[in-house]
Amino acid sequence: PILWNYGMLPQTWEDPDVISEDLGGVGGDNDPTDVVEIGSTACTSGQVYQVKPVCAFAMIDDGEVDWKVVVIPTDSPKASEVSNAAQAEEAFPGELQAIYEWFRDYKIPSGDPPAEFGYNGTCVDGELLTEVLASTHANYNALVSGERENTEDKALPEIKSDANAAPSSGPSPLGFSVQTKGTPGTLAYRVSTLDADGNVISAWHDIP
Repeated sequence: PILWNYGMLPQTWEDPDVISEDLGGVGGDNDPTDVVEIGSTACTSGQVYQVKPVCAFAMIDDGEVDWKVVVIPTDSPKASEVSNAAQAEEAFPGELQAIYEWFRDYKIPSGDPPAEFGYNGTCVDGELLTEVLASTHANYNALVSGERENTEDKALPEIKSDANAAPSSGPSPLGFSVQTKGTPGTLAYRVSTLDADGNVISAWHDIP
């Protein structure tokens, strides 16, 4: 079993057609961006939590980049102390190395070789981390808006930009719709999820 809370960043997508030259010309793994949380409290599956991105490993899995973003809960007592890989190592000694080794080796029992990592296995932070988060969010927006053709046949939510708009008469492929307000990529951006009948499933919350 994995030793940390493991999830994904909403409204991100690692596009297979977006090639990372810095990583040997590989594309995305066609999934949302994964997160590994280094807090001390077990999360509940299916819930949305506010976290602070700290650094990220560029894992190369089956010829695709599969980013593992290390995060800390915003309500963690150590959140204000941890903003990059060096500070994470100071606050949680050995934790980043343990995460690296777990993802490097977890497929070995199934007969696969160890996973490879870009940037020499470094957990990147700063501007590069910001670029990763911004680009995967932009990939998601392009897919949902139709700017990028949905050649992977992803089941996409129906996006409503007007928070007071009535739900559509027909359900989306997933049976829910999403309403947004604010500008994507800013701290003012919010999202709310409704079921096929227009009932609120998840009230307004922040999206990274």
